[in-house]
Amino acid sequence: LSKKQSLIQLTDQKAGESDPAWSPNGEEIFFTRTDSKTSDIYALRILGGSQRKIVEGGAMAAPSPDGKYLADWVPSPGSRAGARNLAGCPPG
Repeated sequence: LSKKQSLIQLTDQKAGESDPAWSPNGEEIFFTRTDSKTSDIYALRILGGSQRKIVEGGAMAAPSPDGKYLADWVPSPGSRAGARNLAGCPPG
C-alpha cells in the first residue's frame, strides 16, 4: 500500500477469518471463517450487502475463472478437496 491508500475493514467477527479470494468479476470476496468447532466459507459483496455463508464445513475457497464454480477444501474428518456450482449457493 502506498501512503495515500488505507485498508478498509470488511468484517468484524470474533471468529478467525482467513484465505480471502476475489470473485472473477471483482464484485465479491470469498473467505474462510473459523471458530472453535468448524470452518465455513462466506461471500461478501464489496459494494454493500451482508456476509453470507455459502459452504458449511469448508475452507480455502478458489473460484473458477468463469465464476461458475468454487473449489474448496474440507479439513476434517477425512480431508478432501471438492468443487461446487455457485449457482446453487445462497444469493447475495
